[in-house]
Amino acid sequence: MTTRVQSGNLINHKASNDVLETLVELAFSEVSNPSSSKPISESQISELAQAVCSPDPLAHKRYLNQLLQCGVSVTDLAETICPHSAILLGKNWCDDTRNFAEVTIGTARLQAASIRLFESLPTKSHNGKRAAIICRESQNHTYGATVIAHKLRLLGFSVISWFGLSEIRILNEISRHDLDLVLVSEADQTQCEKVEKLIHQIRDRVNPEAKLILGGAALFHLQTVDILKDCADLISNDLDEITKLTFNTNHSFTDT
Repeated sequence: MTTRVQSGNLINHKASNDVLETLVELAFSEVSNPSSSKPISESQISELAQAVCSPDPLAHKRYLNQLLQCGVSVTDLAETICPHSAILLGKNWCDDTRNFAEVTIGTARLQAASIRLFESLPTKSHNGKRAAIICRESQNHTYGATVIAHKLRLLGFSVISWFGLSEIRILNEISRHDLDLVLVSEADQTQCEKVEKLIHQIRDRVNPEAKLILGGAALFHLQTVDILKDCADLISNDLDEITKLTFNTNHSFTDT
């Protein structure tokens, strides 16, 4: 059994793995025997945000176990509670109630937990739809894009993720694939002109029926939405809106 010292505390790697495996086992159990999910509360989101910022690296895993045992569904954890906890951390950073290290470590823990939870969920058979999710070079905020990518895969999409590529490489890759959906995730609200130009260049390279969607943290700034409102088919971080546009229906694909 190996240990290491962090902030004066001994951290047991085996214990960490055991808690993580318990989380995965509980998730698989919930998927195999689904029950109606409990309502999501603001306190669950804030308590998870607190747990992921704890010096104890196991605190958030124990809390996720607790939520699963209390009847919260894997889907709600992966799609709603974890992402909204990350949004709360971002707000805490903006209002100076959490420091950079807490927000960075906390968000990384939430992203890792979401991925493991998504991996425990059953996927639909491939629906023939092909999607690409793009985070431009120098974009470090990929959590939301990662959540969307995993959710689309669960819905039967074939998904390609291009994170950290230059705009030239993005356009080269776009030209090589026949895509039904392209989502650009942008975190920097000061780069509207670059984003608008990139989306127009993507439009020139995809088939006419392909849908282009802009999302990301930049959308929290209303001025960004106003500037870019005409460059994409949809500007949104809402998965229901994205799937409605993609399938051109009046209902969510998750309802089919």
